[in-house]
Amino acid sequence: MQTPSRNITPLSLDLARGRDVPLYRQLADQLRDAITDGTLPPGSRLDNEIVLAHRLGISRPTVRRAIQEVVAEGLLTRRRGVGTRVAHTRIRTAIEPLGIVESLERDGHRPGSKVLEQRTIPASALIATLLERADGTPVHHFRRLLSSNQAPFAILTNNVPADLKVPGFHRLSDTGSYSLLRAAGILIHSVDERLISRQPTPAETGLLSLGTDGVILERTRISRDSAGRPVSVGIHAFRGDLIAIGVSAIGVSAAGELR
Repeated sequence: MQTPSRNITPLSLDLARGRDVPLYRQLADQLRDAITDGTLPPGSRLDNEIVLAHRLGISRPTVRRAIQEVVAEGLLTRRRGVGTRVAHTRIRTAIEPLGIVESLERDGHRPGSKVLEQRTIPASALIATLLERADGTPVHHFRRLLSSNQAPFAILTNNVPADLKVPGFHRLSDTGSYSLLRAAGILIHSVDERLISRQPTPAETGLLSLGTDGVILERTRISRDSAGRPVSVGIHAFRGDLIAIGVSAIGVSAAGELR
């Protein structure tokens, strides 16, 4: 077991309490820079939260929020029993701005959707960070099992700020979330996507009918309106054997909506 006296993270961290930038954001920025410049190479392990908190003289929740932010960007991975490590594969791509259901329909597939969970909850620290909202901000949280041509294809988890007043979430079994946002007058102007490959959880293995060697391609998608505000955060777990990734240059309509 690690103790606060043993450091394994090979970099110098220096946080300034007098700055306007929150401590968690300073730590996240320094971790991100260290990964980008190679100070923390792929596969290297970070100290655990307790060690880092003691080393920096900050609270454990502050360390956790910083690490969650970098994990959400695909630069770090966290696994129980393994710890936090620098990701070996880091992919950043816009792919395409259509909703998943719309993309499948356009390409001639027959999408189906089953709502697994739907409720309004306080945003977790990770979701609040990605939405650029305060922790605990109410969000419409919904999780769906998406099929394509009657084969389970992905587990889609989305979070939309409740104050956007988007109606019709009860229709998610037969439509996509982007269609509901558009009906509420919210146009998706840009998206930021981050992809990681990982092993499935037991629940994902069952829902997606994966074999013993199944792989998940996890996508974190932040969708923004014309003002640049995040209006939706999706964390989507795709079957790795049923998805191919492509990148396109997309034009913008006169209304400012991606097309």
